[in-house]
Formats: sequence, C-alpha cells, structure tokens
Amino acid sequence: MSKLKTIEECLADLSSRLESGRDGDRTKLGHALAELFPATYDATYRWLSGKHLPVGVNLIRLQTALGFLGYELQEEENLPQSARDMRTIIGFGLLSMTEISGKLGINRDSILRIAKGYATKPRTAKHLHDIMIDQRRLGGLAQAQTVWRKALHFAKVKPPVFPVRRIKEHSLQAEITISMDREMLLDCLAGMIKTMLPLATLAASDSFTSEERETLRKLVGKEGVFNLKNQLVRLCGERAREVANQDGGSQ
Repeated sequence: MSKLKTIEECLADLSSRLESGRDGDRTKLGHALAELFPATYDATYRWLSGKHLPVGVNLIRLQTALGFLGYELQEEENLPQSARDMRTIIGFGLLSMTEISGKLGINRDSILRIAKGYATKPRTAKHLHDIMIDQRRLGGLAQAQTVWRKALHFAKVKPPVFPVRRIKEHSLQAEITISMDREMLLDCLAGMIKTMLPLATLAASDSFTSEERETLRKLVGKEGVFNLKNQLVRLCGERAREVANQDGGSQ
C-alpha cells in the first residue's frame, strides 16, 4: 500500500477486509499468526481487534506480519539499517532472543532498543548486519518467508493492478502509447519507481551477494539495468533530459 499507516490504522483496515469475507476471516488469521509467532490464539485475536496491542517481541512480530501482508507502517519509517536487521531477525524468528544476546553480547533490553531505532555501537551494528547476511546466504530468511507466505496468502493486501499486460518486448512502447492515457501512465510509473527504489537500494547493499545481483541482471535481460538507468537520468529534470538526448539520442 502506498500510504504509511499507524499500526492501529493497519489493523482497522485489515479487520474491515477480513469481516467482508473477501480474504478469509479474523479467526483464520488469528490461528495462522498464533502458529507463526508462536502465541496463543486468544492473544492474537485480541491483537487483531486493535483493542489490545502486544509489547516487546510480539509487537515486532505483529508489525512484521502487517508488513508481510503489504502494509507500510509509520513506526518503521526512517529506521536505521541496524533496526531493520534486528526487526527482521526477531520478526521472522530467525534467532531466539537468547541466541541474539549470545551472538551480540547484549541483553534483552538492548536488543529491543536497537529494534526501536536507538543508536548502537558501530561494532554491534556491523556484527548484526553480518548475521543478517548469513541468514540470507544460508537460506534462513528465504525459508522463513516461504512458511509465512503459505500461512498468510489468503489475507495479503492486493497490490495495485497496473494496466500494462505481459506483452512482447518489441511492442511494449506502442502498447503503452496507444492504450494508456497519460495520467494513468504517470500514476503507474510513479508507483513502480517508489516500489523499486527501496528494493534496488537493498539489492545493491552488502545484504545481497554478487551472485544474487548477477542473477538479477540476467532476469532483466542484456543491458536491462543500464538502459533503465539511462531513462531514469532523463527523468531527473528537463535539463538532464536535454543533455542525455544530445549525448545519446532520444532512444
């Protein structure tokens, strides 16, 4: 979803969707979360009502679940990388609090402070990031996300449906020009750029290996990333567009 929401707003929206019957029901989601966290069903049902929120580890797990379902939380905006790494490890249950404490040499309160975004020592932040890299490389995160995806697929927020169909590459430009009005095209492009930026930032960081980035380049095709970069430069400003066109043609 494009608009940042508080956890209470996310839960209210989720509750209205579940009560409509379009995406299962709160009982089904409560049981799924109870198994994933783990927690009791009575607890997860109360949390989903929005009337009683958990604290500590379970709050992070509930926020992780909402993010996994497609919500963007205000509470997670502008968090440092150390907080995001810690929230991923706790949220998906990659390591227990005892294991995190042992690896980082800090207590439970310090772990939760890092997850909330408080400043941490550079050495601790680097060690935490190394743990996150290992979880990605060894498949721990991917395995956990697969389990969550199977358990929560029925309640996932539907992404916006863009009017560009899967069509042959050579006809893409003509298809967009003929079938899309300009306002719709701009809305679609803006949404794609906003979605792509954090993903590209993450893929370019040390959280991904060089082999994974090479896989991405193969998936988008020969010179796909390079060509996209050229067009994005043209969109930075009209002067940049004019200079780029003079240097390399209109393309």
